[in-house]
Amino acid sequence: MFPVLKYTPGARPGKPLKAPQKRKGVPGPDESSVPKQPKSPNEPPKPQHKQNHSAKEQESQNKQSKQNSETEKKAESTREFLTKWKVGRPWLRYNVEHNLMFCDLCIEHKSDIAKETMIDLNAHKFATTGSSNFRLSTIQSHEKGPLHKKAEILSKPKSNERNGEKSEAGQLLDALKEKDRYKMRILFRNAHAVAKNNKSFMDYVMICKLDIAKERDIGETYLNDQSCATFVDYIAEGEMSKILDKIEKCNFFSLTMDGTTDFSIKEQESIFVRSAKKGNVETDFYKLVEPESTTGENLKTVLTDALVEFGKDMHKKLTSVAADGASNMQGCHKGALKLLKDEYEWLVTIHCVLHRLELAYKDAMKDILKKLYTKVINFLVALYYFFKRSSLQRRRLREAFKVFKMKSRMPTRIGGTRWLPHLWRGVDCVLVIFVPLSSCLADGSHENPKAEGLYKLLVSTDIVSCLLFMRVSLYSVSVYKKSYFYPKQMGISNFGLR
Repeated sequence: MFPVLKYTPGARPGKPLKAPQKRKGVPGPDESSVPKQPKSPNEPPKPQHKQNHSAKEQESQNKQSKQNSETEKKAESTREFLTKWKVGRPWLRYNVEHNLMFCDLCIEHKSDIAKETMIDLNAHKFATTGSSNFRLSTIQSHEKGPLHKKAEILSKPKSNERNGEKSEAGQLLDALKEKDRYKMRILFRNAHAVAKNNKSFMDYVMICKLDIAKERDIGETYLNDQSCATFVDYIAEGEMSKILDKIEKCNFFSLTMDGTTDFSIKEQESIFVRSAKKGNVETDFYKLVEPESTTGENLKTVLTDALVEFGKDMHKKLTSVAADGASNMQGCHKGALKLLKDEYEWLVTIHCVLHRLELAYKDAMKDILKKLYTKVINFLVALYYFFKRSSLQRRRLREAFKVFKMKSRMPTRIGGTRWLPHLWRGVDCVLVIFVPLSSCLADGSHENPKAEGLYKLLVSTDIVSCLLFMRVSLYSVSVYKKSYFYPKQMGISNFGLR
């Protein structure tokens, strides 16, 4: 019924009265208007906290941290993603649909990290299924983890470029590479010029010495004929790859093959590829092949090997094969084209039009001129070798050109691989130099019976009229051949000829 009783100072039983001691800053019993009440024995004692300077600082820091982290505490309680967490973290991505956080950097390089290290990717949700623990501490712990550190190392560029500018060492390296490219560009052009003009590889050494004399920096290596052969091989491989790409892109193509003999008397087969692109027919030289022999079976093997080099199932694009009329190519039983047609039934075999044209012209001249045609051919051959084998006769002919004030020109050969063009050139040469030629043979006929015989044939009416007729007819045939090979230069479309 009574409230808590309090004793007055000094009235507590069993306690002697002590004189109050005055403390600094604390009023004594005489100075205080309200006396202090003693505590109840049943009331627990209250702790006395000292308000010193360190305690005030701690309290202010706690208060400030509470104010700064107010939004974080709210996010932790509600589990929401804050966009400001992405500041300074471009790799952090928030998926709104699934409400998950991901690390794009770790996801990009996790396969490489798994190969190089023993890190368990399943324990890192940022790189796999995503994290739903929306706490700043969670992001920071992932950022400092081994997986993210390794991903940062892998994401750094391997080059020394910074802010789009190369380092000094990188610039020096580029300068050295450009210098080497300049040297190799000149050497490759020299090798290409040697091969293009059918020159010896030893001429490559001379051209390189000429470049050095011109003060071109081409280095001191790759200046021998073996290097030239290597460069030519690389150039051939590059051109061959272009042809293979062209064949792969075209719908259909055809092949042309003909035999030839090189300087070492080795039989070789030249293969040409003909394809059409946007209405224009293009013919490309593919390669030279040395067969085991010139039988039909071996030549057929050369063609099938070329089809294999073109690529898988490329034989289905092959429409026709053209060759000359030799029995090993056009034979009806064991010819190479007959054997190839037995394997590919749809194939069209063609006897080369130009070969047939030459044979047709030769047969027509024999039918029209009879023995006179053979007489003219033998005369042209004898005239060519008469001056070719005698330096004295060549000197006399040059003196005759000086007398008539004409440009010196020797009789040419009428045979060769290009039979009709060579024949036309030989006939035209005799008619152009007719006056100095007849004068030279007439002067030499007094002491040389062979020159006398050639002079009589040259001035005979039959020979001269036959030469004039052959010149006109051969010119017409030559125009057709040029239009067949070079239709654009002659102003004729491809479809007008084929």
